[in-house]
Formats: sequence, C-alpha cells, structure tokens
Amino acid sequence: MIETGLVYIYSLSPARAFKGCGALLEGGYVATCRHVWRIAAPAGQKPEVEIVFPRTRDKQGALVASRASMADDCEGLEVSAPDLVLLKPLDIPAGVEAVPLSRHRSSEVGAAYVLAGLMGLDENKPKFVRDVPINGKIADYKDAAEGMRKFTGDNLASFFSDRGASGSPIFLENGHNHAAGILVLSVRGANDGKTHLREAFVLPATTIIRFLGRHLVKPVADELGIDLAILQPQIDGLCAQDHVPTSEFAAKLRENVAPLRVQAAKEVPASNDGADIAAAIKISREKLGAFDTAGALDVLQPKIAEIAEEVEVKVRRLVPLLKERAAVERLAFDYDAAKQSLAEVARLAPDDVWAFIGLGDLYVTTRPLDEAAKAFRGAGEAAGRQGNERDLSVSYNKLGDVLVAQGDLAGALKPYRDSLAIRDKLAKADPGNAQWQYDLGISNERIGDIQMAQGDLASALKSYEARRDIISRLAKSDPGNAGWQRDLSVSYDRIGNVQVARGDLARALKSFSDSLAIRDRLAKADPGHTGWQRDLSVSNESLGDIFLAQSNLPAALEHYGASLNRMVPIRDRDPSNADLQRFTSVTFAKLASVHKQSGDAAKARDFLRQGQAIMARLTKLSPDNAVWARDLAWFDGWIAELAER
Repeated sequence: MIETGLVYIYSLSPARAFKGCGALLEGGYVATCRHVWRIAAPAGQKPEVEIVFPRTRDKQGALVASRASMADDCEGLEVSAPDLVLLKPLDIPAGVEAVPLSRHRSSEVGAAYVLAGLMGLDENKPKFVRDVPINGKIADYKDAAEGMRKFTGDNLASFFSDRGASGSPIFLENGHNHAAGILVLSVRGANDGKTHLREAFVLPATTIIRFLGRHLVKPVADELGIDLAILQPQIDGLCAQDHVPTSEFAAKLRENVAPLRVQAAKEVPASNDGADIAAAIKISREKLGAFDTAGALDVLQPKIAEIAEEVEVKVRRLVPLLKERAAVERLAFDYDAAKQSLAEVARLAPDDVWAFIGLGDLYVTTRPLDEAAKAFRGAGEAAGRQGNERDLSVSYNKLGDVLVAQGDLAGALKPYRDSLAIRDKLAKADPGNAQWQYDLGISNERIGDIQMAQGDLASALKSYEARRDIISRLAKSDPGNAGWQRDLSVSYDRIGNVQVARGDLARALKSFSDSLAIRDRLAKADPGHTGWQRDLSVSNESLGDIFLAQSNLPAALEHYGASLNRMVPIRDRDPSNADLQRFTSVTFAKLASVHKQSGDAAKARDFLRQGQAIMARLTKLSPDNAVWARDLAWFDGWIAELAER
C-alpha cells in the first residue's frame, strides 16, 4: 500500500485551498517542497497547514485530515538548501503506511512513476484533487546546482505533472517499494514549438534521508553538546545502512558514543617503524575525542597514501594506519569502507587474527553471513599458524555464532565445543587468570544456549550451572566489578529459564530471585544507568511470570507493576528508543493477563489499549518490521476478543 504515502497539503488561511503534495515518510514525517510550504503557510500567518490522507476516510465518508507544522527547514547541510522541508502531522490515521526512502543511487534511477495529486482533470466537473500515476524515467545524472535528477514522461497521450504535483512521491517500476524521491519542479510549455515538454525534476531520496536522519539524531547531538555538522559523517553512514530503520538512528548514534570514546582514549603504542605513524594516529584520536570522524580520517588518509608509495617496510608501516582507519570508518557507520580497509590489512598481514575477526564482525552486521564465516575461518587459520590458542578459541566461538544465526544449531556445536576444549585447558593451566576463566564460562553458556534450543534441558542446565559457578567465583573475587555481577545475574536467569521449561517453578523462583537481588544492588548503586534499571525490570517480569503461572495474582501484579513503574520514566526520557517502547508494551500485556484472570475485563482492556497505542506508533515508524506488526495484530485481536464478552 505505498499509495498511502501520497498526501495532499492545504492552506488554512486566508482560505482552505489545495497547494501541493507531500510524501509520508517513515518516522511519521511529511517531506514536501519548500515552495509548497511557503505558498501554504506564507510569512505573517500561522505556520501551520492541513495534511489530507486521500486513501483514508472517516465513518461519514470524508477524507481524514490532520494539522501539521514545520519540523525541519532542511537548511544548513548544503551550501544551497534544497527545495525541501519536513512537516510533522499531529496525527496519522490507522492503516496509513509510511513509505521508506531509498538508501542508494541504484534504487532511485530508472523506469519510475510518480503518484501525483492533480487538480481539475475533468473540465465538466467541479475542481477536485485526484491522484494519478505518471510514468517516466529518472535520469542517473544529478545537476550540480541543486543535486536534482531529471524525470521524463514516456507517453505524450497521458497526464503529466502540473502545478500542485510538487512534493509527490516517486517510485521505481521494478517493484521496489521505497520512495526514490519527491517531485520538485515540472517544466511546462513547448520546446521551440516542436514538442510539448514532459520534463520534471526529482529531489533524490538519498538527499531527503540525510536531512531526516539529521533531524532524528538532533536530540542526541544536543545531549552531547556537539554540533550536528560534526556528526554528519556518522549520520550519513547510518543513512547508507539498509538494515537500520530510521527509528533506530538516534539509539545507534547514542550506542556509538562509548566505543568512540574508548577508541579515542587508547594509548598509541610505541613503534620502531617511524614516529610519523604514531603522531598521525595520536592526532586522529584527538579528533575522534571530539566526535569528528571526518577529521580523524582526514589525518590518516594522507599518511596512508604517502606510505603506499614506499617500497621498503611498507607493510609494517601501513598496517597500523589501515587498522586505525578501519576503526574510525566503523565508528562513522561507513561499514563498506571499513570492510575494504580490513580486507587490505588481511591481504598485507595474513597472520593478523584480529583483522579477520573485525572483518567478520562487519559482515555479521551487514551480511552476507557466508562472508562472515569465511573471515572467521581465516582468523582461525591465522591463529593456528601462530600457535595462539586463545585467539583460535575466539575464532571458533565467532564461527559458531554465525552458524546459529544461519539456523545451523547442530553445526554450531562443533566450533563451540572446540572452543570449550581449548579454554578448559587454558583455565586449568592457569587458574588465576581471570580472562581465561571468564572465557571458559562464555563457552559453557554458548553451548547451553544450543542445548536449550534443541530441547536438551538436562544438558543445558549443566552447562549453565558451570557458567554460573565460574562467574560466581570471579564476582566474589572482585565484588566491585559491576560487569561480573551483572553476568552472574544473567546466569541465574538462564538457569531459571531451563527450570521453567522443566516445570520446576519453585527452583525457578529461587533462581530469578537471586538474579533480582543482584540487579537491585546494581540499580541502587547507579540509578542513572539505564541498563541496570532495565535488567531489574526484566527480573521483576520473570518473577511475575512465575507467580502468574502459580495463580498467585497479587504477587504477579506486584512484580509487573514494579517493572512498569521503573521502565516508564526511562522510556519517557528516551522516546526514540523503540526497544524500550516495545518492552513497556509487553508489560502492559502481562498486566492485562493478570486482570483478565482476576475477572476484571475493564482493567485488562485498559492495559491492552495502552500497549496497543505503543505498537501502533512503532509500526507507523517502521511499517516493514514484521515483529512489531505481529505484536500490534496480537493486541488488536485480544482487545476484540474481550469486547465480545
């Protein structure tokens, strides 16, 4: 239903009148032309327009409309601001699907059609707006002045765009459901009296999404006190990632802050291959400390180009710079460039285990997974040549993770067990080495996850208990290590999940209570740590599930309520975090279950509607998310079921 992406824009004063079109984008924003906005809401009048959804009608049969205001003027990113603004409707009706934007040049050129709103197509009827598909072709060439592509109509006998069509979304004809851009300008008249012009210009989707991305991450930039221009390379990197919906841009950028700071704070190791290399890396990391990924790359690239011309000791001098460049590119979300840099490192230094591992990690993120597996096997071969058993065990675990992601659980067991054998030997050889003990626990946990998924509950319990015993010893040796304390709570959770699956609710209650006790201490010690607060809510929910299964409704209600009371303030502080929003909707569903069992259908419906409202908002932000769509359908179905009773 990409047709619902077309909206009409009306002025509100001095009279309500059709002024142009717009494209309803993921995130609930409307992209339209700056000149349409200026005509519909001229200076000196209230900066507000009306958005009409031509495919949606109310119960009386009238088209549904919503007021909308300016969200972003789309200035400041380019030398010459494009003919673009982003509007924010107050409300988007149910059933209206936003259109995602194309992320790459290849998906915004070629045979295409515009969904245009045109006024007065029938001279014998009162003028009204009608949506019309207009076929044509989008040229590959972009003009230098405004970065627009030409759109040429392909049939002289059909309609073509005219005044009012500006802002209409345009799509490729190959079945691609992403908007390739919006119509900006139609050329009207005749070409020297020879042919009627059927030309228009399109503002590409790859331009629009840069401004949408910038707008979505502005709260993070404000929070960090960083100029948006500094963050633009990271925003552009996110815009190029097909697998990252715009609803996750802000969260991804926020998650990137910690690793960026870690990379910036790393000490530059002394090198015998030239002080110039260390100096370049040091300056690059200083730039990175200011979140300036572009500046960091600008420091590294000239030195890399200079050394690439050398013949003697080229590899030793070049590899550290390439690895540093890959780290910065990864932090800028330029995964393709980072893969190229690490592939070059692997070619120049085939025994560099961690270059292969870094390359595999990037392919896990970007796909295909077969390339990730190939890289991790390369890491294992490099580790084997060097006799580095610990690195070999890491490569085995990474390969197992890929096989799990591909659904090959049986295949994943072999590399996991190979890793376990190495780590068991290392841990026994040096019981005081905390890292090797920790590694052994991780291998036990990985194998336990496979056994749990395969239904081998007895073996899974044994593996999880081995992990618990190891991490328990580590946590006791260093009570101040919050990470180890948290890992211990996770071990209790996994053991509890097995016990629930075996029907042993009493022991599961003890395991989840032990987990909650740890998480309660962590949350109280650091109230501002969102992760600790989220963990504590998870423990409360797990206990609530046990009590609900035991029909102890007051206790279930107490723990679900504690989870909700803790999560709502966290969710409200970070409204862009879709994961927190969905987590809260699940809690509403569980509270509804308690009230349904207690016979209070009214309260059950109230909680279900709150969860439904959350999932409705999320599905509008990301219509392609099948999990969210399934959740919303579940809420709709249960509400309907309760209404029938």
